[in-house]
Parts: sequence; structure tokens; C-alpha cells
Amino acid sequence: MTKVIAVCNQKGGVGKTTTAVNLSAYLSQMGRRVLFIDLDPQANGTTGLGINPNSLNKTVYHLLAYNILPYHWFGYKSQQLK
Repeated sequence: MTKVIAVCNQKGGVGKTTTAVNLSAYLSQMGRRVLFIDLDPQANGTTGLGINPNSLNKTVYHLLAYNILPYHWFGYKSQQLK
């Protein structure tokens, strides 16, 4: 069964990113499939997972700003929503 876990709080500096990164890493180590979505413009979660945000040519911004779904991630040709 799929479970969704969201780590959120309006206040800054309460450990949201640290909790999300460590929880994701732990679940992954336990053999779970994990999708980590970093919506923070500073991309600290992305960096915390060892990915350089400057090396990415597409980000969540492109999904939200241009309504483009990443079909190519799933083996489909890229399509734009109407």
C-alpha cells in the first residue's frame, strides 16, 4: 500500500528539511521506494541528498510554471497540458 508522508510547518528553522532528508534516506535503506520532492527554492533538501541543484536543467519550477509533466521520466514523449 502506498503511503504519503509530508513534512511541513510554516515556521522556518524547525528541522523540516533535516527530517525529510533523513526519513527518506532511512526508508530507502530499509528497501522502500521513496519519492523526495523538494519545493524549497533554496534546494537544501536536494543538496542534502548529494545532488547539486545547479546541475539540473529542469526543476519543479518548470512543472508548476509551464504546466509540463515529465512524461520522459516514465519513458513517454514530453507533452504539455492544455
